[in-house]
Amino acid sequence: MHTLLAAAPTAAPMFFDDRPDGAFDGEWTGSLGTGGLAFALLVILLLGTRSGAKHQIKPPLAMLLGFVTSNVLAAAGGAWALLSDLIHQGLAAAGLGSGLGPLGDIGMGSVAIVVLAVAWFVNLRSRAAAWVGLIGGIVFAAAGGIWGSVAYVAAQLAGTIG
Repeated sequence: MHTLLAAAPTAAPMFFDDRPDGAFDGEWTGSLGTGGLAFALLVILLLGTRSGAKHQIKPPLAMLLGFVTSNVLAAAGGAWALLSDLIHQGLAAAGLGSGLGPLGDIGMGSVAIVVLAVAWFVNLRSRAAAWVGLIGGIVFAAAGGIWGSVAYVAAQLAGTIG
């Protein structure tokens, strides 16, 4: 038995060819990239948390934005990961997270709880809240467990956007 395959007629294009690249094919931010997203988020954090900013970012949003920014910086790698490396080295120099410090075995999970306590109990200004978010994102990722899951979700969100 033989089957006859016929090609289906082509549909008329929905848009003319003069539409901008990326406007309708899923790239709603254009060509961003992870490094570009890291750059944009850092500029937003620096300008939006100034005390004299026209539209100042409120502390809770600054903290969340700092958290996401730290994960984007780590994902971007290269020079963008220097902040993450600096915070890791600072914590290691203080003996936190390694179990070999002068205060005994203080793991990254306990550092994550301290960051969360600072975020919850201390009345922070926008710039300080952004720094707590930046440090929190790095500490949560290093702590693993449920803390690392939160950082993983932020990194996946950043990967989707960037």
